Order: sequence, then C-alpha cells, then structure tokens
Amino acid sequence: MINSVATIGEYLIKRENRPPLSILTQDSKAKYVVGIVLNKSGNNYDYETIRIEEYDSINFEKYLYRRGESQGADVTPTCKITDIDKTFKKKFLHWFSESNSYNLSEEAIKEIEGIKKVLEKNQEIILKDIKNTINAFSDNEIKGGTLLTLLFKENDEIQYLFDLKIFRSILVDRSNFRYYNKYGLQSIGKNKICSICLNNEDEVYGFTSDIFPFYTLDKSSFAPSLNQKNGWKLYPVCAKCALNLEEGKKYIEKFMNLNFYGRYRYYLIPKFMNLVEENYYDSIFDLFEVYAKDPSFSKEKRGWIRDLTYTEDRILELISEQKNFLTLNLVFYDKPNPKELKILLNIGDVLPSYLNKLFETKKRVDNIEIFYNNQISFNFEILYNIFVRSMEKDKSKKFYIDTIGRIFTGKKINYNLILFFLIKRIRKNFSNNINTKDMTLKGFMLLLYLDALLILDKSNAGESMEKSLNQDVFEEKNEIVHIANKVFNQYGSFFNSDIKKAIFLEGVLTQKLLNIQYRDKKSTPFRNKLNGLKLDEKRIKTLLPQIQAKLEDYGKNYYKEIEKLISKYFLKAGEKWNIDNNEISFYFVLGMNMADIFVIKKDMAVEEE
Repeated sequence: MINSVATIGEYLIKRENRPPLSILTQDSKAKYVVGIVLNKSGNNYDYETIRIEEYDSINFEKYLYRRGESQGADVTPTCKITDIDKTFKKKFLHWFSESNSYNLSEEAIKEIEGIKKVLEKNQEIILKDIKNTINAFSDNEIKGGTLLTLLFKENDEIQYLFDLKIFRSILVDRSNFRYYNKYGLQSIGKNKICSICLNNEDEVYGFTSDIFPFYTLDKSSFAPSLNQKNGWKLYPVCAKCALNLEEGKKYIEKFMNLNFYGRYRYYLIPKFMNLVEENYYDSIFDLFEVYAKDPSFSKEKRGWIRDLTYTEDRILELISEQKNFLTLNLVFYDKPNPKELKILLNIGDVLPSYLNKLFETKKRVDNIEIFYNNQISFNFEILYNIFVRSMEKDKSKKFYIDTIGRIFTGKKINYNLILFFLIKRIRKNFSNNINTKDMTLKGFMLLLYLDALLILDKSNAGESMEKSLNQDVFEEKNEIVHIANKVFNQYGSFFNSDIKKAIFLEGVLTQKLLNIQYRDKKSTPFRNKLNGLKLDEKRIKTLLPQIQAKLEDYGKNYYKEIEKLISKYFLKAGEKWNIDNNEISFYFVLGMNMADIFVIKKDMAVEEE
C-alpha cells in the first residue's frame, strides 16, 4: 500500500514538473501578509519597516510557509497570526532561538545570528509597528487570516524567504528533520537501501510513519531491538521517497478518500502494473477527479447499473470497467486522532475484472423475480444490518468488516455464521412486532449473492447458484406442487433436502393462518405459538397439527395440498434431522415471508373477503 502511495506521488510530481520546494511549502490560505522588512547590505541587517500586502495564493511558495509543531516554531520564520503578541514572541522570535539546532554551516549560523540580533534589539518597536499596521484594517478585512513573515530589501528590491538560499536549505533540512528526529532521539540509517525505491541511499529515515501513520514507534517495545533509534530498520525511507509519500498522501486524501455507508472511511488506492503508459495513469486519475466533483452519478446520466454501495462508491463501478492494468487496495480505517491511523482492513490486489464480477452477479440477483417485485437491490448495507444491528457489539463489527474483505477477495464465507446473525436480527424484529419480510428477503438475497460468487461455504449444498438461477422446472399438475417446484428449483442449492422444503412450506402455511386470523380478529394470537422464532425439530413437528386444527376451526382450511406436501417431505426426511436450529428458524420465517407466492384460487377468494 505505502509503495503505491509513493508511486502516485512520484507520478504527480513528474506530471506537474514541480520542484521539491513547491511540495514542501504549504498554502496557508491567508488573506494578507505582514512582512518585517530588513535592509540588507552584504551580511549586515537593519530594521526598516512593516509592509502589508495581499496574500499571493498563486505563488505562495515564496513565503516558504510550512506548519511546525503546535507548541513550537514553524519550519521557517513564516507563521499564521493568532494573537499578535504570542505569535510574534512564541512563534516568530522563537524560531531564531532554535536556530542552533538546525543543520547549518558556520557561515549560515553567523547570518542567522545577525538577523536574530536585529530582531531582538528592535522587538518592541517591531511589535508596536505590527499592531499599528493591523489596526489600520477593519476586522472583516483581517478576518480571512494573516501571515507574519520576514522580508529583505536589497538595492530597493523586496526579497522573500524563497529568494535566499539559506532559508530554502533550512526548509529542506527541517522538513527532512521530522523524518528522523522524534522522541528526543534520531533514527537514521547510513548507506542503506530504501524500502520504497530499493536504491542504496546515503541516508534513510525511521520516522516517516507520521506521513501515513500505518504503524507507530511511540513505545520502544514496538521498535526493532526495543530501541527507537532502530526505527529505520522497520521501514527505511529516503528523503526523495518521503517527499513522494507526502504528495501521494495529499492526493489520496483529496480524491481517493471515500465513504462506506457512513459506517467507515476507506482509501481506494490503485496500484499500476509495470510498463503501463503514462496516459493510462491520467485516465484513472481523471475518473477519481471527476467523481470527486460529482459523486452522484445517476443511472440516467451515465447508464451505469445500481452499484454495490450506493452513490458513495460508484467509483468502484467505474474502475470495474477498466482493463487489468492495475489492481486496487481498499484500506478501511479509523482515525482516533490526526496522528493515528488505525487500519481495520486492508484488501489488496483486487483486479477490475473481479470487481466487474461482483457487479454482474449483483445484477443477476437483483433481477430475481421475488426481489425485483419487492424493489430490493443488493448492497453492503444489507450486510451491516445483519451483522452489526443484530447485536450492537464490537465483535459483530469485526465479523462485518471481515466478511467485506472476504467478498472482495473471493474467500469462503461460513454459511452458519451468516445464518446465526441473520436469524438473530429476524428474531429481534419479530419480538418487537417489526415486519420480518424485508430483513428475511434481504438475508436470503445475501445468501444467494454469496452462493452465486461461489464463496458460500455451505456443507452438502446442492448445485451452485451459477447454474440454478432463474431455472424453472414444472413436474406436477397440482397447483401447490407446481408453485413449490418452481421455488425449489429456482433456489436449488438452498432447498437441497426434504427437511428444508418441509420447514419452508410449514412457514408458508403458518403465514396463511396468521393472515386469516388478522382478517377475522384484527389480531394474530397464533404468533405466540412461534416461541419468538426460536424453533427446533420438536416444535416444528408439533406446530403442523396445531395449524391444521386452527384452520379447521375457522372453516377455512383451503391449504390441504400444502399440508399433504409438508407431510410428504416430513416422511421422506426420516426421524433424524441433521439441521441446525438457526437453519430451522430461517427456513421457517423464509416460508412465512414468501407465502404470497403460494396464491391459489380459494386463497384469492379469501383475500377478497
């Protein structure tokens, strides 16, 4: 992942022909610049005046602004004004107090000391002049932010920090400084190989993790040989590659930092194959940049299918249409604070062709009649609702994020695990008198989707959904058998035993009874017999005669063919049921929520009553 970030940065620097200094400097987004003007004559300096000007946002490099530590000075004597007194003393003047720690030549040290003496000698009058200058402007004019910097006047020409070699060198050296200086010590490897470019470099640094905080050395126990000085051994990075990382990170944060349902943030980082042409890089970057401007690509505007993750991640669908000249890293993360990046899941080397498979499978599942008619479309929100909302615990979140990873990498997913969380959520809804149909059908859709991808690890499964989707087989003339055969053949791998068929049909029959009760009584007392959908073999077997008895009592037993079919499958199943109780509950509630498929003539008459 980190190498891909550096590659992106390197390409962008090359494409834009940007010198290192333009990368190291930051756009302060200020409105005005207050400059302390020093007359320069050889190596001698004298304070002249305060100069205020509008901030040059196009050529902001000339100020050499780069933010430093919050409690210390910035990288150069250019800083943002907050409180005038504090900024001048604790930021601006403090920079010169630290100059002895900079990596400077003797000549440069003398020059900095000369500037320092002039500033300290005239600090009272300088501070007074700054205040008078700023007070001449209204609050609204200054409100946009103001920079304080150092200007030089030589031969009646104004020079900025950028114009003096000494400050350019300081910016480069101090920018590198943070890559190797931390925790009161330095981590530098001499004449070592950089882990990114693989070149032997004069120096490699050990604290570049601050750029992309994917690991930490804040404790010696995390460092090689328990010594933070050896941090460079963990991930050695040269100065040039550190710069590439900086630039790559900026781009990724701006264009490749995406939202996954508001639940998680993730980086979508492309990794390009060797020898791909530069215009291919540009075409991929264009996709991200266009998407960033207008993420709400509609089907009507672009002709793209409804994607896996709503409009937030439509970029995935765009990438899926590309040739396999790149792979993708999906890095799901949490940021407890700005200096810490907690990686929750790193999905590496996903090919566009595999993404395309995910979308094509989605289209097929979306077009299955029962889902299409109920306006249900597959997306990862279904997965979240099943896992996380069933328990509301950290453990379920781990299962959720792990399952996402398995889908994107084609790894097997445990059928019983999905079923465990699914039936837990359905039972929760049932107990709270929330309609279970939506969750049941979405859960079934998820199982079908995973099975179609051939990643559902389900023992004794029948033929794969790749083969069984949308097959219609009619063997019986009986109306109920006709409908049942259609369902069982269409979803063949999920109805691969007589037990499952019997339980499913009993769920259908139960819902028919509940519909009759509600029409007659405006209540459904038989729901109490379902034990909160915590069902097992014994309860399933005892429910059938109870349902039949109730239908006979009401004089509305129009479903004897269903009862016969259930009994037939019970007999074929035998005495020993090899099925988990969660499966029993799921197939039962699935039957309940698909009962409207089993519409017979007499049933239609009842519904018209």
